[in-house]
Amino acid sequence: MDLFLIAAIALLNLFVSFFGASVGGSGLVVTPVLMSLGVPAPSAVAAKRFANLGLSSFSLAKFHREGKVIWRIGLPLVGVAMAAAYITANIVLTLDEGILQRIIGAIILGVLGFMIVNRKFGLEEKAKNMRKRHKVLGGVFYFLAVMTANFSGGGGILTSYVLIFFFGLTFIYAAGTRKVAGIMSTITSVLVYVTAGVIPYEIAIPMLATGAAGGWLGSHYAIRKGDEWVRRVFMILITVLGLKLLVF
Repeated sequence: MDLFLIAAIALLNLFVSFFGASVGGSGLVVTPVLMSLGVPAPSAVAAKRFANLGLSSFSLAKFHREGKVIWRIGLPLVGVAMAAAYITANIVLTLDEGILQRIIGAIILGVLGFMIVNRKFGLEEKAKNMRKRHKVLGGVFYFLAVMTANFSGGGGILTSYVLIFFFGLTFIYAAGTRKVAGIMSTITSVLVYVTAGVIPYEIAIPMLATGAAGGWLGSHYAIRKGDEWVRRVFMILITVLGLKLLVF
């Protein structure tokens, strides 16, 4: 791949990482683009996961600096995320997930309908009122959300939804808190891809740099604009994700 295309991909990753820092879903754009340029599917997935090391670490640092990370919720989910990432990274090339993707797509669009009806969803913190069974179920669905991220992208969108629905967080706190387990999930899957030798570093390293920049800038902007802005972007991307899983 020539330098012009690599630079264009890196800039695209900067743009999607800006929004991905708060909402997620950056893989929904970059991974298909890489595949359309002739990058093999496993290498495309691996390159984006590698780039997410920059996005996750820098956005986590920014959210933590602004006090938008609830560590007592995020840390217990680290093991869940790592297990899900390890399992899916090892089977991503062999599983025909087409039917599963369509089921998940239907569920996601159902979430969109719920959000339209419930206009306060993700805008009011209810963490103190959540019961233990909500958190147990949240752990199960968090596991499934991380698996989906490794299969088809959009994991940030799904994990944010889990943290809002089951743990009572707002959009901003969900965006910050999901990075705690998210970065460990990313590291786990990247180690698997490194061992397999499928990461195209000439593409992935520039994407790592732009992912870090986009993650920091996007986190700063999301915190400044607030939960309502994140909710609007979330609804747009969840529509795209749902349709992608159902149709493509």
